[in-house]
Amino acid sequence: MTTSPTVVADATAALVGLGQSIASAAIWVAIVGLPILLAGLLVLVPLVLLARRLARRGGAPTLPPADAAGPSTEVPSAA
Repeated sequence: MTTSPTVVADATAALVGLGQSIASAAIWVAIVGLPILLAGLLVLVPLVLLARRLARRGGAPTLPPADAAGPSTEVPSAA
């Protein structure tokens, strides 16, 4: 079985085109994607650290359950 030089040239051209597309995509990610990712991390990391610190402290104070609120303020009825 013999292959035509045209088929080999077409396959090589397709492979080179694929490599160029991958390289172009990598450049786009490096120029556009990385700064966006870094900016997002600059916002998210402090928020996560703050949330963890607040959770460790106990967070915002909460009201006790109704049954543990202490003595009732109702006036007993004179029956």
